[in-house]
Amino acid sequence: MDEPIVNISYERAAEILDPTHREHYESMDEVNEACRMGMNALLHKTHKPNTVVFAETRLVEEMRQNALGADNDRDIQYWRAYRDGAKAQAEEDGYTEEALQ
Repeated sequence: MDEPIVNISYERAAEILDPTHREHYESMDEVNEACRMGMNALLHKTHKPNTVVFAETRLVEEMRQNALGADNDRDIQYWRAYRDGAKAQAEEDGYTEEALQ
């Protein structure tokens, strides 16, 4: 259900989803599309961003290699900084704290 049923603007979707808004709808297509857009927006902000997941995965891998004797302290510093920057950007973008754990 990722395909839009009808094309509506973000403003129109917000209007439809506003609980104080009253309107008679000829079809539920716009309402369903507004709900789909709202759901996608909520999921976007409550799931960890791919950039954070990627950085955490690389950091763990570098630390694992370091524990096995690799001389990669600079790589560990790089991926730690990359992860911290990705988390900071996600916070600025409005991701929830729970999503970033």
